[in-house]
Amino acid sequence: MTTLCFFSATGGELTLVSQALARMRADGLDVTLFGRTKDQLLDPELSRAFARAAARSDAVVLSLHGGTASCPAWPDLVEAWQGRRSRGLSLPWIHVQPTSGDDDGLLAAQDWASGLDDGTWQGLVGLLGMNGPVNVESALRVLVDRVHGGSAPIPDVVPAPTEGIWHPRHGLFTSLAEYRQHLDPDRPTVGITFPRSYWLEHNTAHIEALVTAVEELDANTVPFFCLRLPDARRGNPGMAQVLENLLRDDEGRCVVDTLVDVHGMSMTAGVPANADAYPNLGVSVLHALTSYAPRAAWQATAQGMGSMDVATQAAQPEFDGALITKFLATREVDTVDDLTGAVVPRMVPVPGRAQAMAELALSWARLARTPAGQRKVAIVFHHHPPRNDRIGCASGLDTFESVRQLLIRMGEEGYDVPEQFETGDDIAQVLLSCLTCDQRWLTPDQMHERAEAHADLEISRPWYRGLPDSVRECMDRNWGPHPGTLFVHDDEFSFAGHLDGNVLLTIQPPRGTFEAVTDSAMHDPVLPPPHHYLAHYRWIRDVFKADAVIHVGTHGSLEWLPGKGLGLSEECYPELALDRMVNIYPYIINNPGEGTQAKRRSAAALVDHLTPPMRQADLYDSTAEIDRILREHAGAQSQSPQRARLVAEQVWDAVVEAGLDTDLGLTAGDVDSDPAELLDKVNHHLLELQDREISDGLHVLGQLVAGQDDPAAAEVEYVAQLTRQPNGQVPSLREAVLDAWGTSLDEVSTKAGEPVTVTADLPDGLTGREIIEATHRQCVDLLAPVVACHHGGCFDTEGAHDLAVQLCREQLGAGRGDVVETLTWVATDLMPRLDATTDEIESIMTALDGGFVSPGPSGAPSRGNAHILPTGRNFFSLDPETMPTPTGWREGVELAEQLLAGYAEAHPDQPWPRTVGVVVWGTANMRSGGADIAEILYLMGVRPVWESSGLVSGLQIIDPDELGRPRIDVSPRISGLFRDAFPNLVEMVDRAVRMVAALPEDGDDNMLRAHVEADVADMIARGIDVGQARRKATLRVFGCPPGGYGAGVEELIETKAWQDKADLGRAYIGASSHAYGEGVFGDVETERFTAALSRMDVTVKNEDTREYDMLSCTDFYNYYGGLIVAATTVRGEAPMSFVGDSSDPTRIATRTTTQEARIILRSRILNPSWIEGLQRHGYKGAGDLSKVLDILIGWDATADVVDDGLWEKVARRYALDPAMQEWFHEVNPHALHNIVDKFLDAAQRNIWQADPGTVEELQDTYADIEGTIEEVSDDPCSGTGGTPDAPISPRNPISPRNPISSGDTTGTGDSHGSTSTTSPAETAPPKTSDGGLDLAALNLTSLRLNR
Repeated sequence: MTTLCFFSATGGELTLVSQALARMRADGLDVTLFGRTKDQLLDPELSRAFARAAARSDAVVLSLHGGTASCPAWPDLVEAWQGRRSRGLSLPWIHVQPTSGDDDGLLAAQDWASGLDDGTWQGLVGLLGMNGPVNVESALRVLVDRVHGGSAPIPDVVPAPTEGIWHPRHGLFTSLAEYRQHLDPDRPTVGITFPRSYWLEHNTAHIEALVTAVEELDANTVPFFCLRLPDARRGNPGMAQVLENLLRDDEGRCVVDTLVDVHGMSMTAGVPANADAYPNLGVSVLHALTSYAPRAAWQATAQGMGSMDVATQAAQPEFDGALITKFLATREVDTVDDLTGAVVPRMVPVPGRAQAMAELALSWARLARTPAGQRKVAIVFHHHPPRNDRIGCASGLDTFESVRQLLIRMGEEGYDVPEQFETGDDIAQVLLSCLTCDQRWLTPDQMHERAEAHADLEISRPWYRGLPDSVRECMDRNWGPHPGTLFVHDDEFSFAGHLDGNVLLTIQPPRGTFEAVTDSAMHDPVLPPPHHYLAHYRWIRDVFKADAVIHVGTHGSLEWLPGKGLGLSEECYPELALDRMVNIYPYIINNPGEGTQAKRRSAAALVDHLTPPMRQADLYDSTAEIDRILREHAGAQSQSPQRARLVAEQVWDAVVEAGLDTDLGLTAGDVDSDPAELLDKVNHHLLELQDREISDGLHVLGQLVAGQDDPAAAEVEYVAQLTRQPNGQVPSLREAVLDAWGTSLDEVSTKAGEPVTVTADLPDGLTGREIIEATHRQCVDLLAPVVACHHGGCFDTEGAHDLAVQLCREQLGAGRGDVVETLTWVATDLMPRLDATTDEIESIMTALDGGFVSPGPSGAPSRGNAHILPTGRNFFSLDPETMPTPTGWREGVELAEQLLAGYAEAHPDQPWPRTVGVVVWGTANMRSGGADIAEILYLMGVRPVWESSGLVSGLQIIDPDELGRPRIDVSPRISGLFRDAFPNLVEMVDRAVRMVAALPEDGDDNMLRAHVEADVADMIARGIDVGQARRKATLRVFGCPPGGYGAGVEELIETKAWQDKADLGRAYIGASSHAYGEGVFGDVETERFTAALSRMDVTVKNEDTREYDMLSCTDFYNYYGGLIVAATTVRGEAPMSFVGDSSDPTRIATRTTTQEARIILRSRILNPSWIEGLQRHGYKGAGDLSKVLDILIGWDATADVVDDGLWEKVARRYALDPAMQEWFHEVNPHALHNIVDKFLDAAQRNIWQADPGTVEELQDTYADIEGTIEEVSDDPCSGTGGTPDAPISPRNPISPRNPISSGDTTGTGDSHGSTSTTSPAETAPPKTSDGGLDLAALNLTSLRLNR
């Protein structure tokens, strides 16, 4: 008898092994085979038992997949073999089967494999590598032969097909020509591609289900298996050739209308040969998700799919440009093979999911086959908050002008769009003249009359009845029986929007968070959308019969509705809303996190668009006056002390006038005590303000710059900003210029107020600050002719180099190599990428044709990332298994060092913080390569371990001597998006905490361990089991509830349902006390989160780009302001709070939160250039200015970052300036209404200690603007701006039970906010008997959109 042991990391090949074993036994061979999979050896006892059996067997085969780590029994096997060898016992015949490119597996084979010298090992590798029934049987027979001392020749490998069309009823076909008889040319055709291993191992139940589901919808299928990666050993082609061979006819025409991809991983990452496979095919590619976990696990968790699935089924397929769509099947390991004892995994389709996948595929296929003139397209503008100043909200995008340009292009292509618009504002006014989501100003009769679209019970009831029972029950419980009351009149739904031929211009229905009618509904952590929400999308699908939906800009509410994070079910609300509709989503390129959420939770075909152009902030008004004084007295601080004092006195008056004394912490005494130091501080502060990058208006799809008086100059300025930092190996232009002048950026920055000697032809005695200003002008002068020549088409690559040399000689006096390199790169690389901005609209048109939108990277272009351009692509992010990246690690270490230094400087008696609270968002970490996670690990004294592939394979404790400081306790507050996108990083941090807590170190050297031990002792004393106590004591990662998004503070502020900071702090605690980690998913652990807050001496939120900042959207205060106010509530005093700035990764800076806020207020919010940039965009720009006040009141309520002087300046600039008032009246009076309301609310709450005269002016303005709105409420087409919907006294008054938000859903991170537009009067929140905020009756956990 021959005994074989066969381990398979994947398990699939054991089916073929079992079949081969049966044939061998039928031939009379007495063979016993013990088969085991990775899943069967995870238990240490079973692993050791397998190792003992393998050591005693005649032969053992180890089929690895990812090195020896893929075999849990490997250490036990090695130990067993070494033991036998040491005792003089023989070893079994050992065959190690590595996968292609598996260096670790090859090394293991060199150490242990038998038959290396006689060619047996190589022969077995060939047979098992080709796979297939014949080859597997041949390999087993060779092993039996060798075990018994034979030397039979290795059989030739029998080539098994590496690709082919396989239909469950029609069989195998090696060419399309053979299969064409099964295709009806009058029907749409769906291609289905799946791994060859499924076919070989007869593991095709899910493929068969999908084929059947598609064909039941009267469509053709072309199912085919393949090996997507070219492999010389097997002789198979790459995917590009496979698609050509199997999906194109003899005339070269593609025979499929769409392609469903059931593979995992990426076929293009590191495989250039496959890069053009999908783009050349030209049809949409839909990735059907399959899970490595069993169905029970998928059903049981709100997470849906785990860490491995997120990487292999979402992040990596996105590299190929595949759309992440429907969940199809799970991997079940519940069947034991009788012959081998192996639990062979099999893919099992989830009931109903193949049908859902088929319906979506047919929607894309039919879209491709429908002529443009017959296609119906719904264009959805976001409207959150549901307030009339904020229709069409989207981060950085002029949505209305963008849609106007798109409609023009659609008309050119033959779409039925008879109504074209002269301006983008005309579209806004048309929508305002119809029904909007703002219920405050119209009666139910008026709202019903305004609506162009309705659905009575006869239409809507079947939609409702078609929902799963659990969904109907949940919606009825929260919103009352169908149809509910929201936008319902006489049992008939009314929907926002305007019909333009075959195009529906509509507004996304209100999410419901601020329309909830009961306390229990309003504060439900996973509040379902109202009946009206789903009915609106059903109307688009069934009544309007949209062929495609376009959601305009970053971002809406649909992808943030309750449900699984990845791999949605039929009970998940994003899937219920969109169902089978094609979703096309223009999205800003610098927001990979939220864009990823849209891709993965709404099956979106993303088309990324450029950020708004950037410009230098410069100085203005009072800061320009300080600059004038300093220039008049240049060099005074380096002259006599008397001279410095005289200048300091003049500067001081201007500093006080500007309010910079508060920003800089200066007093009049500083003029006398150290005037030179005062002047130096002022110069450095002015440099920080004037040299900051700010946006210049908004982006319009397909246009590099939009609405500029001098577009050529604006374009050059933007290019200058894109060259501020090095772009890969391309030098920074301004640093190259400074180098040419004999100085450096570090020197001139350090000597902001001191004369710096340069070799350039500049006036003598210029300070470092003035030289930086001159450098920017020089960069613009160098770039202007390059950009002009590019547009003139006057040179090729050689000509570009020659021009760069000429410009250097003319302007710098010599041919500086680094300057020449950058200018040449601008002409030959950057400018063509920027020219391709036109692809944004063209890619939308491609998607509307059912075509393939090519993939591309994402990130912040101005952060030295111009290589991610052009836009107009379906962006991807990072493989989560590579994070933190080495670059992210370096940034995180520097951020941690600066944070600790800043804390120690402020607390010399207690230089080390006990606990650091870190707000962690998915978006920022995608852009920075996981810098936040790196900072957290480094603070604890842990570092990642990277494989040569770049994957993070583990963690390593940093030696105390190397660390040189105590290990710091850290508590991350993660966003819902981070939870969904990076479950591996959540578990990594949790694992690091437990590693550090287990170190045998003193409490002074390891604060985390000290806290854990103290908490364990306390819990044990209270009767908690020691194991449970230790697990609870090591919980550090907290966030919102499973399936939910938000932080709980924003809703209280926006509905004015709070009285003091403690109310806000308790709400944040309620929303954030859900713990995450290995084996812990969203458990409510309020005590543990509160314990972390009690020790939280310092908090931090890092920003990695100037394209966003802490005043960009309400999410920032909701998450970070909320953390600060929560810690303040528990501690009784505010923690020290920082903002880490890695917008320039080579010059990371850390400031206090107040410092950062004031810099942003002065450089951007109050900057006339920034305001004028938004004014160019009419209604949308006014709405974005209105949003500023939503953000300011939230930040000051939570963290006291806006002083009274700045409140006054913003009020004068935004609300009380006559020219601004006139402009608001003209383009968007609703925006001025909200702005004034926010100022009055801040003043009434004493957030702002406002001057009584200012308050009186604001009250007058408030009355005036309500009068203006009233004039146009009854006649939407009358009055300035043609704006409807606002009588003086709202007809539907707002209360805590009928609030309305005024925040922003557009933004930057992982969740987006909202604020109230009630009149400036407080509403009392519900209280407990002791006077505290009643968290059962107020927002415990918000469902705000999440980052």
